[in-house]
Amino acid sequence: MKFYSSSFSSNERKYPCITFYKNNWNDYGWVITYGLTLRKSYNEEVHLGDIKILDKITSETVIPENFTKLPVNQCSLGQSLEYYELVKQNLPQDFESVFKALNDIAIDDEIKKDFESLDGYQTALLRFGAASRALDEAKMLLFENRRRFSDDMEFTYTIKLPEADLPHSAYFDFKQTDSFPFRINVIIGKNGTGKTQFMGKMVNSISGLEHISGFTPFTPQFNKIISISYSLFDDFPKPNDTTVFSYKYIGLRTNDEEIISDAKLSEKLRNAFQYIIRLERESEWFNIVNNIIPLENLGLTTVDDLNMKWVENISYEKSKRLSSGQSILLFILTELIANIQEETLILFDEPETHLHPTAIAELMNCFSIILETYKSFAIVSTHSPIVLQDVPSRYVKVFDRIGNTPFVKALEIESFGENISILTNSVFQTSNVKELYKIHLESLKNNFMSNESINEVFDNRLSFNAQLYLSALDNSTF
Repeated sequence: MKFYSSSFSSNERKYPCITFYKNNWNDYGWVITYGLTLRKSYNEEVHLGDIKILDKITSETVIPENFTKLPVNQCSLGQSLEYYELVKQNLPQDFESVFKALNDIAIDDEIKKDFESLDGYQTALLRFGAASRALDEAKMLLFENRRRFSDDMEFTYTIKLPEADLPHSAYFDFKQTDSFPFRINVIIGKNGTGKTQFMGKMVNSISGLEHISGFTPFTPQFNKIISISYSLFDDFPKPNDTTVFSYKYIGLRTNDEEIISDAKLSEKLRNAFQYIIRLERESEWFNIVNNIIPLENLGLTTVDDLNMKWVENISYEKSKRLSSGQSILLFILTELIANIQEETLILFDEPETHLHPTAIAELMNCFSIILETYKSFAIVSTHSPIVLQDVPSRYVKVFDRIGNTPFVKALEIESFGENISILTNSVFQTSNVKELYKIHLESLKNNFMSNESINEVFDNRLSFNAQLYLSALDNSTF
């Protein structure tokens, strides 16, 4: 297999070959990232993913314009397990020789030992969790055709937020069990208790964007991190498409914190569908989404209609044939199915945003199916009792504060299967806030109106609950 720098003339290359594209991503002074593309012919190419090439001599790696093997002063590491899967999938007879030619430390332990004492080894080569996961598991994936799945995932994340006197510290439990649905942990709490900021900081820490991890007993290793928020005020990082760690933001804002335009939304939707087709996930997408969205409104009557010709014509304008809530569901589920990998951690901020209660329940059902399919996990921040009803209380963290002092506590009642009204009143404490209808009824009573005359104002259709409250007012000094 021949390897070429992207600067090498296309007309002089011998196909098939692998082309290296320099990425100027900076790992604390180390510029060692390359994107790899397999060119099967002049017109046919497959993007394989990113690798980092560590050089013993310099912190800014430079490769030859064309070569058959990296020099001995350089080693490489793929930045995700997906990279190793794609190389093997596209080069089933040659993948081992490719990795050997690239001095891959996930394949060769002797080369690994020769480089692991270098400064850039931990700082740059293994900066992101997905790269560490690839180092540990690539050999097993390639030669034994199996993956190691975490059945005992648990960790505590601690971070001091701006304006807080003390750190927030929360324990997350994803240990596998047959007794409970364990793939979703939930954060609840009043506005201003730090839920969204906490999740945004967690993305930075777990992805390696920040030096300080904040995790104990160790930083968990997921294959990918996905954050989802359709709020205009979320705190999730929104990196450029050129960044190299395995992180995806799904939402309404750009990396410049601007609202995504209709044209950009259309582009994102088309890209997601193209990726779904490339990954052969059309049936999965159709079976999940068709249960909650009338896909015939988009010109899809069977899964066979989901093809590249249809994708070319899909746009944000066409999605407006759906209701606003259905459009949100379409965007969330399509981007999620396009981007999720096995053992992904998803941070979902307020899934109830813009959605009718029925749509919330439908979304969470689909979300659970996707998590189970891809053996993945989620941390969900919510104000919705509908979300909370499907999660055992052992997986719920309550954020609160007294002044600027935050604290995280357990839920005092069992949330799983609890009545929505009880969750609304007890957990979200709406019983502490006087409803507007009560204030209005009290005002009418203050004007010396009888219960009968008040009922007549509502065409004698006043609810039993409201009439009961009027009777209670007769016996009290409100």
